[in-house]
Amino acid sequence: MEQISVEDRDDARWLVLTGEWDQTDVLHLKPEYDAAIDGAPGDVVADVGGVTFIGTLGIGLLLTTRKKLFAKDAAFKLANLPPTVLKSLQAMSLDEVFEIVP
Repeated sequence: MEQISVEDRDDARWLVLTGEWDQTDVLHLKPEYDAAIDGAPGDVVADVGGVTFIGTLGIGLLLTTRKKLFAKDAAFKLANLPPTVLKSLQAMSLDEVFEIVP
């Protein structure tokens, strides 16, 4: 089951994402995800270490988040990228767009 866990630490909101992030799952989880982002006090880090697959809609959601936070002078970072997620980002040259942290 896909899920989102939210934790405020290190002066940032951390979202721990797990499961598959394909079209159906993203549409189902988007309200919870948006609420977590909108309630963030500043920077946001998405820990995607537990994501087993990410589709184009999931990547689009990450891009939208980056744009939304940039407009608020906040950073958006991706952490713990598994090889499958990294390959998806590299295929679209988005590994250079996102700030990726260990």
